[in-house]
Amino acid sequence: MNFLRPTLAAALLAAGVWLTCGAWVQDGKPLPDGMKRWQEACTPSPAHKELARFIGTWDTETAFTGMGDDQKSKGTAEWRWLFDGRWIQQTWSGSMMGQPVQGQMTLGYDNFKQKYVGSSVNTLETTMQSYAGNFDQSHTALISYGKMDEPMTGEVDKPVKFVWRFEGKDKMTFEVHDLAIGETNTKVVTIVYTRRS
Repeated sequence: MNFLRPTLAAALLAAGVWLTCGAWVQDGKPLPDGMKRWQEACTPSPAHKELARFIGTWDTETAFTGMGDDQKSKGTAEWRWLFDGRWIQQTWSGSMMGQPVQGQMTLGYDNFKQKYVGSSVNTLETTMQSYAGNFDQSHTALISYGKMDEPMTGEVDKPVKFVWRFEGKDKMTFEVHDLAIGETNTKVVTIVYTRRS
C-alpha cells in the first residue's frame, strides 16, 4: 500500500507538468508570454466574484409550459462554493410531472474562454446539459446557450437558451428557452428563487 503513494504522487506531478507545459508551448515552440497567460487563466478574476450572488438557501417555484396544462411545483435549492472563489454548485429538489426529482448544477467562470460555463444533471434523466454565456450590459441577466436532447420528439442537440434574471439580492429567476420552437414564445421552464437564508 505504501509503495502506491509515491507512484500516485509521481503520476499527479507528471500530469501537472504536462498540463503546465501544454499551456505555454505551441507547435513545439514556447510562446513568449505562455506562462503568464497560463497563470492568468488559473487565477480567479472579478468575474468570479459575481458568482457570490447565487450563494444561499432558496425556496423555488417551477412552472412548465407547452406540455398541455401549465404545471407548477415547489421545491428548495442550495447554492454553495464548490471550490472557494472559483466554482459554485447548486443542489435542488422538487417534483416534475408528479415525480420527485433532485438535481445538481455546477457553474463557474472560464478565464480562458471569458465565459461563464456550467453543467446540470438530475435524477430523472441520463443526459447532461452544458452551456456557456455572459451577463448582459445591465448585469442583471446571465444569458447562456447550450444544447439538449429531447427523447419525446427524437431531437438531438437542439439549441437552448438559459437565462438567470436577478431581481435584487433575494429573488432570481431561471428560464429555459427552447430555440427550436422559433423566434417567439420559446420559454418552456421558469423557476422563481426566493431567498430563505
